Amino acid sequence: MPPTFARRVFVVRHGARLDHANKAWADTAQRPQDSPLSSEGHAQAERLGKCLYVKTKAALRPVSYIYCSPFVRCVQTAMGIAKGLELDDDEPRIRIENGLAEESMWMSMNGKVKEPWFLSRGDFCALAGAAERIDMGYESHTDVQMARGPTYPGRPVEGCSAGGDPYGAEAKLAYEKRSALAARNFVTDPRNAGKDIILVAHGASCASIVHALCPSVAIWRYIEGDEARQAFVAGGGAAKSRYTCCTELVLDTAALAKQRSEHGGSSETNVSAYWNGVYRMEGELFSTAHDPSI
Repeated sequence: MPPTFARRVFVVRHGARLDHANKAWADTAQRPQDSPLSSEGHAQAERLGKCLYVKTKAALRPVSYIYCSPFVRCVQTAMGIAKGLELDDDEPRIRIENGLAEESMWMSMNGKVKEPWFLSRGDFCALAGAAERIDMGYESHTDVQMARGPTYPGRPVEGCSAGGDPYGAEAKLAYEKRSALAARNFVTDPRNAGKDIILVAHGASCASIVHALCPSVAIWRYIEGDEARQAFVAGGGAAKSRYTCCTELVLDTAALAKQRSEHGGSSETNVSAYWNGVYRMEGELFSTAHDPSI
């Protein structure tokens, strides 16, 4: 029996951060890298949820699960989206996934990052409504290993031993591999077969996951040359970094059939060989969550 994939994936950046609205917040916070949403960020998340409710309801395919980064702003964004989507509370739909965590080099505005790097799912029980919406039995697909960087309590390093360079090639490669692995796990999970899912993460994470699923979409930092970067911005690339920007990816059944044929037909064991490149970018919502009329 050939493996089945998620039908549609919405990749969402979290809403507006409190530490951007109040730059003094991080200076006194116990964990300065883990800013919650601002009041506008909460509103953005719920407005996006309402928009996705209309979009998914029209397709008669409600969202099955919302996977989110273990950072507070992402969990709060997921909860706002769930509220706007009017997901039933009889089944927890939010799954906290470590594979969506922030890249270490971007973790903090003021450069201070303190352990624990991010919280576990049980730590979010104190959030209003979390007990009803968060799946406390969900085990993260991806193991994220971070160690203290050379300037602790500065930024940590991923994929390196303690004291490594958070900005170095080794850390970047570990992060990109982790993002690609997380993307593969989401779309190939049998529980998501034929369903619509939402991934809530960070700016860099969203770019890497979209690229992993749809390689024709470039990642900003790997575009070489000023003219190429300017073309990327002119084509809407800069808007991808907006809060609650939502990229819609749809399973391309023709591409999937071609990939299966080229990699051994129906064997489930070779799914890792052809999962990427079988999604196409259907569209992007840059401003929906910023429209107060919604």
